[in-house]
Amino acid sequence: MQERRLFPRYQFTQPVGVHGPDGYRASVQSCEISVSGLGLTMGRAAVTALAQGGTVLTPGDRLWVSLPGVPDSAVDDVPAVAAGRGLDCKAVHVRRLALDQYVVAVAFVAPDAAQQRAIAELVEQASQTHLKP
Repeated sequence: MQERRLFPRYQFTQPVGVHGPDGYRASVQSCEISVSGLGLTMGRAAVTALAQGGTVLTPGDRLWVSLPGVPDSAVDDVPAVAAGRGLDCKAVHVRRLALDQYVVAVAFVAPDAAQQRAIAELVEQASQTHLKP
């Protein structure tokens, strides 16, 4: 199988906050990071609460992630309830691992220059410890 990723992913395990457009908030666990996105593990309650058109979170659904040292998004089209609550993201892949455990891959949506620098710093720190195959 040919690798399709444009940027390397690195192990990045720490609790992060997620917020949905309807005001839902939760703390979930990150599992990996790259300059273009983040991998998250979360329970079924979070995956269903963050869903925006179905019964579970699906590719294209928007959410906001709070990462240490990364400024909040300041985008005009961000719903007021989510504004100032993290980094704008969209789900690109949702995979169920167990009855109550999912891995959700999110892509960062148009991060500004300050956010890009902060993400690059987190990726650099993660790269110093583990390379994700």
